[in-house]
Amino acid sequence: MSDCHLTAFGKTDKKLVAYIIMASGQTMDADNLKFNLHKSLPDYMVPSLFISLEEFPLTPNGKIDTSALPSPEGVRGKFVKAQSETELKLTEIWEDVLAINPIGVNDNFFDLGGHSLSIVQAQGQIKEKLGVELNVADMFRFPTISAFARFMDKGGNGTERAQKSEERASKTREATRVAQQRLKHRRRK
Repeated sequence: MSDCHLTAFGKTDKKLVAYIIMASGQTMDADNLKFNLHKSLPDYMVPSLFISLEEFPLTPNGKIDTSALPSPEGVRGKFVKAQSETELKLTEIWEDVLAINPIGVNDNFFDLGGHSLSIVQAQGQIKEKLGVELNVADMFRFPTISAFARFMDKGGNGTERAQKSEERASKTREATRVAQQRLKHRRRK
């Protein structure tokens, strides 16, 4: 990386965008950059979006012209409209939580600026509007509306998996307790 400029975007819930000029012969790997930044920075300091530029637009005074930088919304992939009822409801929830409109079904929640607080907000709205309790980890596993809707439509729900996991753990604890009692009983003989 040769040079970088950070700026905030959004009206209410500000998100960081990194405009990057790569050194000659280098290519930008946004996922790798995010991964490495998460090692040393808190979530709110890691840019939501990385935009590669050939050069920064400059003012006549030689400073970066922030008004001429490409809009973060214009950098997202091809917009794909929600089709199913689940996708439509999830889109409404994400647009409300992330304060971005429109959001397509292939947009990544975290690339749009989603963070731990917004996950909890989305989780609450999903429970309220769709009547489904989800495990927070599901947002990380299915970060696009398309993937999340397929997961939900197949009956996937993190709470069910968590309950099954707890049931297995409970059975394991009970089996261990019974085995320990048998062992104590044998030692007494």
